[in-house]
Amino acid sequence: MADIKAEYLACPIRNVISRFGGKWSMLVLFMLHRSETGILRFNEIRRLMTDCSQKMLSQTLKNLEQSHLVHREVYPEVPPRVEYSLTDTGKSLMPYTVAVSHRFSPAFIAASNTGFNVSTSVYYCINFTFDASRGLASGCSSG
Repeated sequence: MADIKAEYLACPIRNVISRFGGKWSMLVLFMLHRSETGILRFNEIRRLMTDCSQKMLSQTLKNLEQSHLVHREVYPEVPPRVEYSLTDTGKSLMPYTVAVSHRFSPAFIAASNTGFNVSTSVYYCINFTFDASRGLASGCSSG
């Protein structure tokens, strides 16, 4: 097994993405963000994400809840009613998520049409900083 650099493990990007970097996490966050009330029940999310299995959706919601991005409210009714909504932390993430989506979606679509596999790229991040005024990340070097 290859040695993993300590800088890579301590990378802020890695630590943030590990919270919501699963295949379905961003989509769940976006669905909750875009809902009229900001609240969705499990089956409502399931109907919106038809290509996500029930098991994966359940795991994704649990992970997002553990990361304090999604709030799960259980009502003591028969049958039980469970609603999901974004926490304040989850809400604060959405402007950045939407911006990244708008900025990079065309690039990823173009890359997939050329056969380039984005998932094969590996990056080691050292001294990561984000300049919010310019929207630039610096300090990441490819490894």
